[in-house]
Amino acid sequence: MKYKFVTVVVNLLDDPPTFSEARTDVIDTQKSRAFDGCNSLQEVEAAYEAYCNYQASPNRIENPSAKVKVLSVEPIQVS
Repeated sequence: MKYKFVTVVVNLLDDPPTFSEARTDVIDTQKSRAFDGCNSLQEVEAAYEAYCNYQASPNRIENPSAKVKVLSVEPIQVS
């Protein structure tokens, strides 16, 4: 299934943290193993953030100058 994500990038190294402009991405969750087992929008959102931010370790943000934060996620209906 495809989902539309609206995200911002947060630079945690700035004091105070800074935010990018919002951007929209469309992701086909069937083409990525990061979304295996996701059954709700909440799970899809969490999987997306985990994939973007915690690839090497669940205990360390991959790139603190570019942490991805999901603002919204919605399924795209295919007709």
